[in-house]
Amino acid sequence: MTTIETNTELIDLLEELTSFPAETDLQEVILLDRVQKQLEITDYAVSELRKKRLIEGRKPNFFVGAQISQTTRQKAEYSRNKAFEKQQYFDWILKSIQEHGSMNRQDINKLLWNIMPAWMDDKQKENRIRNLITELRTLNKIGNRGTKKDPIWILAIEKKF
Repeated sequence: MTTIETNTELIDLLEELTSFPAETDLQEVILLDRVQKQLEITDYAVSELRKKRLIEGRKPNFFVGAQISQTTRQKAEYSRNKAFEKQQYFDWILKSIQEHGSMNRQDINKLLWNIMPAWMDDKQKENRIRNLITELRTLNKIGNRGTKKDPIWILAIEKKF
């Protein structure tokens, strides 16, 4: 058996086992395996896989795309990696502040921590939450009733000067 026949048979077997589209070649399957194992891939490979919507995410935290996740029964993992739109985080924060009157940073961390993307480490989650709070503040949606060191966030309409 030649190498080409072996690769063709392997692709046919992979397609049968995982329902990958027929145009997915062996190299793409290997690259997708590297992505799932969180191993490094070249920038060119990233570009090619992105064009075909086989991967998503930002370097170095790539994850398989929606179609592959559905095919491989990894829908929950995909959703945990995909994260929410920024507006959804804003809505969670604003609704919670409205319900409780105010929230400190620890409260907001507890609210959002487990719904941050799975690929983020603790430092990235802290930075992301800080950036969300800062953006809400600069949009005049929330204001600080506490101190700079220990802020207590309230809705801007309730803010009294």
